Amino acid sequence: MPEKKVVLCVDDEKSGLTIRKMMFESLGYQVLTALDGPEGIELLAANPVDAVVLDFSMPGMKGDVVARRMRQVKPRVPIVLLTAYMSLPEDVTKLVDAFVTKGQPTAVLLEQVASVVLTSHRHPEWEGDYVAFANADRQYVEVTDGFCELVGYTRQELQKMRIDDVSAQEDVSQDWQQFVKNGFLEGTYALRHRSGDIVPVRYKAKVFPDGCMVSRMEPLAAVEQPATAIAS
Repeated sequence: MPEKKVVLCVDDEKSGLTIRKMMFESLGYQVLTALDGPEGIELLAANPVDAVVLDFSMPGMKGDVVARRMRQVKPRVPIVLLTAYMSLPEDVTKLVDAFVTKGQPTAVLLEQVASVVLTSHRHPEWEGDYVAFANADRQYVEVTDGFCELVGYTRQELQKMRIDDVSAQEDVSQDWQQFVKNGFLEGTYALRHRSGDIVPVRYKAKVFPDGCMVSRMEPLAAVEQPATAIAS
């Protein structure tokens, strides 16, 4: 039997929290609940969590503050923000993977959670400041804040981009095919920053049994000629 995916719901309104818990449990999720931000952060730190559903407007610690703290605790756990506002400032939306307005149909929230859970990965042995996950189409599905800073793009921008878009190498398809065939690669590689500058890195990349493809990188102090590599 496959392991149940864990969703953490954080909301100061107990009735809404209860309904969401019943709804997600009916779909086969395991659900943790918290009535405020500090409790939610504690539960995230203490439990394996695949996704967080977080209310934006809460007394004491608002959702953006909670999201920022959660990113510090477990940067790769996706966060879906619930809000009554039709739009949010960019400094808020860049902290989360998706946001859903409370006036939208319930199906929208369910679809967003299913989507982020599908691309969430818990591989603690690959923790690091500069980590990126990609799917079989070489599209980024999850990245750390450090990797965002390394290449000069936001998380939301990178999740719409492919490895090819930040590679200094013109054609990565051959190296990618070799990576998928071998299941593991390591070496040096050259990324291209948003500004056009070349960013040399040393990396290890692996294909996990669940199909996720991950690369953990470290910036190089001096420019080196990149070897065959894929920054996935």
